[in-house]
Amino acid sequence: MTRHVALVRAVLAAGLMALSSSVAFAQGATPSAKPASPPAPARDRGIELAIGAAWTGSISFGSSNANLQAPDGSSLTLFQTSSDESSGTGFEAHLGFRVTRRLSAEISGTWTKAEIRTSLSGDFEGAEPITATVGTTRFTVEGSALWTVLTRGRAQFFARGGVGWQRDLDENSVLLEDGTIVNLGGGMKYWWRDHPHGAFRKLGARVEARAAIRSAGLSLDQRSRHVSPVIAGGFIFGF
Repeated sequence: MTRHVALVRAVLAAGLMALSSSVAFAQGATPSAKPASPPAPARDRGIELAIGAAWTGSISFGSSNANLQAPDGSSLTLFQTSSDESSGTGFEAHLGFRVTRRLSAEISGTWTKAEIRTSLSGDFEGAEPITATVGTTRFTVEGSALWTVLTRGRAQFFARGGVGWQRDLDENSVLLEDGTIVNLGGGMKYWWRDHPHGAFRKLGARVEARAAIRSAGLSLDQRSRHVSPVIAGGFIFGF
């Protein structure tokens, strides 16, 4: 009996020692690291930069006759003139800042080259018709408001209106005229890239059609305003 009691006590003592060792090891073990949480998406600051090319339609300055009064009092036409501004091409850039979910404010600048042409025909002495041209450069800076009318998937349709300053300069830097310009129109943005991270998180294309209403500037008539169509397109970056 005494032998059995001693054996039981020895088994219990060994079990208690093993349990104590397991508890001590568990208390000293380093807990496993928690899985890293994914980084938070970058904040959309609502800043957009659009860079592209633009085409401007031609403008007619009208026609007139050079008349001479004959001895009998009748009018004698010496020659006829017709003047216009050719269509032009150039570059433009827009920097936009979001004001509300649909409304953005933009600062825009354009550079356009064209020609002013005057044709002479119907010469009294039968001279051949000729056309005189002079190259012009136009710079504009304007502020505008852009309203997102509709969003369909990656496409955004917008209306835009703005007003600003323009400077017209001839190719010889002799004639210089300042004026104002008003733009009214609309277009579409299409985003083919929209990532949560990176320097250029958003990348897409922007196309626009508008009417440019110019006051003053270089012209060959007495009208105070001239209207020409403008079609523009290029790339757009979102930050």
